[in-house]
Amino acid sequence: MDIKNTQQENQNIQQLVKNLSDDDGMVRQNIRASLVALGRSAIDDLAGAATSSQDIVKWEAVKALGEIEDPLTIPV
Repeated sequence: MDIKNTQQENQNIQQLVKNLSDDDGMVRQNIRASLVALGRSAIDDLAGAATSSQDIVKWEAVKALGEIEDPLTIPV
């Protein structure tokens, strides 16, 4: 993956995480599934979202991290 693709993926992940605050639960569920599919590359942004002041964003981020099932998502 080249730098341009990596930057684009990072921007996509950031936009998806931002949209975890959507009022529509189905939209949030689809976003969460997309973030889970991205796996390890979404972990840092999801970890940041897990400390959001918005409870729904926190909830969705933690659920996504749990679904990724990567050792990096386990706090030490």
